[in-house]
Amino acid sequence: FVSLVRPEMEKLMLEVEESVYFSKPIGLESLIVERIDCPTNSIRVYDQLGIRIPMTIGAANKVMLAHMPHDDALKIVNSLLKKEETENFIQMLRDVKKAGYGISHGEKTKGTSSVAAPVFNQLNELLGAISIGYFNFNVTEERENFLIEKVLAYGARISAKLGYKPKE
Repeated sequence: FVSLVRPEMEKLMLEVEESVYFSKPIGLESLIVERIDCPTNSIRVYDQLGIRIPMTIGAANKVMLAHMPHDDALKIVNSLLKKEETENFIQMLRDVKKAGYGISHGEKTKGTSSVAAPVFNQLNELLGAISIGYFNFNVTEERENFLIEKVLAYGARISAKLGYKPKE
């Protein structure tokens, strides 16, 4: 798995010049299982490998929730959010699934953003998410659109390398 995913993550990091992460869902949290930092960035957020993040926080987690079976996602959302928050959150997950990517601004770390795309395996099951983390000062709409385009492309490339075949 890592031998297939890590080279793609390294290519993505070089193209976007930002840190790249691979996360997978584990119960009510996600686990960062791989991270590639951009060596040319003089400042970076240090999200260490193995860190666990509640599934309702961050772009990677939103995209994973949006693409997992609805009942599973609903259980997680209901466990982590107040009842009055769940309806809007579920609608946001529908929007994320329709768009094909997730986006987050300052949810985990103030001043940072991330964009993420799902990664699927050969059984067409959600395996995790690839994400790009970046500081949101000086980020233009054009730059953000570029990052979204790249994370979507690499999510699809990694999924294809893992044997995923999209349903027609």
